[in-house]
Order: sequence, then C-alpha cells, then structure tokens
Amino acid sequence: MLTLAFRSLHHTCNALIAIASFFDIIVELHAPLGLFFASFYFNSLFMSVRLCWYINIMAEFSLNSSLILALMIGIDRMLSIVAPMA
Repeated sequence: MLTLAFRSLHHTCNALIAIASFFDIIVELHAPLGLFFASFYFNSLFMSVRLCWYINIMAEFSLNSSLILALMIGIDRMLSIVAPMA
C-alpha cells in the first residue's frame, strides 16, 4: 500500500518487492493454517490427496510466484546497474 501512496516509490523494483512481499505473507500464513486443518479440522489420521492438494495449492502458487519475482527483481537491478539511463 505504501507503494501506491508515495510517489517516490513508483518504480518497477519497488512494485515487484511489494508484490513479492504479499506472496511471502501468504506462504508464511500457510504453515499454521495447514497445521490447523490437518490437526483439528479433520479427525482422521490421513487425508485424501485431493484435499491435501486444495489445502496446499495457494501456498505452492505463492512460493513459486515469490521465486519468480525474486528473479525479476534481480534482473531489474542488474539492468539498472548495467544500463542506468536506457
């Protein structure tokens, strides 16, 4: 939200960092939520593969998106050093 509020943060790198931070929050919130669903919500010892997939898909998508954004941030920073005014 700060990227939208302050004009000095309207650069590509800052927007990528903000989006990556959002995906990192989702990944970090998944651990306790997954533990809750696995331990308390389902009273069986094992859960089906389909249910496990539904619980983990958002965290997997967020983790992959975060890694891709880290690569994009690195490329953006490299291009800003190699060709600063291009």
